[in-house]
Amino acid sequence: EEGAVMYIGPDSLALVHHLHASMLQIEERRHEMQSSPRRILDVCTGSGVQALATLAMLELLNNFDAQPDLAVAVDVNKRALRFTSFNARLNGIDDKIITMSGDLLS
Repeated sequence: EEGAVMYIGPDSLALVHHLHASMLQIEERRHEMQSSPRRILDVCTGSGVQALATLAMLELLNNFDAQPDLAVAVDVNKRALRFTSFNARLNGIDDKIITMSGDLLS
């Protein structure tokens, strides 16, 4: 069943700002970390904003020279997954995200 896809609200924006602050801390300790690809799981992805923001920030930290990171975006709403795919294409990172339809509670 297709339902409404939630807009990107203040809660999503707050999470992206928190993510950005966390990424800055990671950047400071980057020399201590291995440069291996990271796997991201975004459950109840909606528009995909969290997965896409994480991928974009990791790409900046990697300076485009490390192995690519990958995100899996899961939602029960097929329309939301289409929004996620569209947003990924719009931002040029559609090769780094996999969308999956699923109800993780059943």
